[in-house]
This record gives sequence, structure tokens and C-alpha cells, in this order.
Amino acid sequence: MSKSRFTLGIFLIIILISLCACSQSINAAASGEGSIGNVSVKITGPDGEIICEDDVGINSGSTVFDATVYVLRQAKITFDYTGIGKSAYISGINGIYEFDYGAMSGWLYFVNDDTSQSNVSCGAYELKDGDSIRWIYTKDGGADTGML
Repeated sequence: MSKSRFTLGIFLIIILISLCACSQSINAAASGEGSIGNVSVKITGPDGEIICEDDVGINSGSTVFDATVYVLRQAKITFDYTGIGKSAYISGINGIYEFDYGAMSGWLYFVNDDTSQSNVSCGAYELKDGDSIRWIYTKDGGADTGML
């Protein structure tokens, strides 16, 4: 294989990796911008501090993941996630990650303070107008949140 073909091959591989690494599209918008409704998002850290709080417009099919990521990006707060679509999982917000405070620590979300969705991925839970999303960092598997 010639050197130019090898270089072209490497270049194409880099482009493919870059395209695959693009972030997931977000199905949310600024509150009131052609949306079908609005939800509120509040994110509370491990010591009870409010990291972020805002309202966001939702579209048909918007999920907890969509609304949360939109608010975090607008506030320029770093976050990490794994998975895509219905398997999306937020593992870190504002430099605070699951297991940072022990084996039972991590991020939990609740919609309208309902605990029944605690086993549903944030990428699978579809929102409706008026929903309230609360993200809480637990140090003890949720026992310290007052929610479980």
C-alpha cells in the first residue's frame, strides 16, 4: 500500500470517528419557542446546593434527558452521559460523578416527586406539559434524599 493511500485511509477513519462521536440531538427548546409545553428542571448537588434551575420548552417525545441536557448546556455546566436514546444515562454533572461519595452514590431524578420511575432511564421517560424534574445527588442509594 502506498503512503498516500495509507494517509487517506487514516484520514477517513478519523472523520468517521468524529462523526460518530457527535453528541445526541436534543428534543427541547427555550421555553415558549414553538414548544408543546414547558417543564422545570432543578439539579441539587451532594450537599444540598442548587447547581442549576430553569424552565425549558418541550416538544412531542421530549424526555427527561432532553430537558436536562438543554438546561445544562444553556447554563454552560459540564456533564457526562453514556448511551443514546432510551438508554441514555447521566453519570456526572458539574464534575460530580456516580461513586464519588461511595458505592451507593450517584444522580437520581424524579418527575413530579414521583418515585415510581426510579428504574426508568432518563432517556426513556417522556415528559408532558407542566412536569417538574428534580435531579438529586445521593450519597446513600437514595435513602438520604427523603424521596425513597
